[in-house]
Amino acid sequence: ATQQASKQASKQASVQASKQASKQASEKASKQASKQASEQASNKASKKESKRASKKASEQASKQARKQASKRASKKASEQASKQARKQASKRASKQARHA
Repeated sequence: ATQQASKQASKQASVQASKQASKQASEKASKQASKQASEQASNKASKKESKRASKKASEQASKQARKQASKRASKKASEQASKQARKQASKRASKQARHA
């Protein structure tokens, strides 16, 4: 039962943490990328063009960033979550063992 509980907890925690981390990372990366893209675009082209280009570039960049961020985040999160879950599971197990 402890293993099942630990698996469940680890899964949930990892999903949540991955979502959070991916959101933050993607926002950061997208802001940065959009800034750079719009600067480049505006240097290159007229204002109208630059707006369109910067929008496109920032969309692509944020897509990419989200992908990478969620990959990284979910790896990190699942590692942390399984550590946590293992800790809690062993705590619970030893408590039960003492009671028995």
